[in-house]
Amino acid sequence: MTTTTAQRPVRTARPRLTARGVLDFLAAADARHRARKNLKELDDHLLRDIGITRADVDAELGRTVPW
Repeated sequence: MTTTTAQRPVRTARPRLTARGVLDFLAAADARHRARKNLKELDDHLLRDIGITRADVDAELGRTVPW
């Protein structure tokens, strides 16, 4: 004898759109922007010191903010 149970659809958690959430998102986006700007300004010698290449920097600069 087999029994079947009804399955409810899986709900994914969606962040609530709150003023605090928007401010946190904007602060994080600003921090990423500043970090990428600073990374872009480093010379090749300093990049070697931290273990990344100019190609790594270019790849990071090509990333966009996920909406």
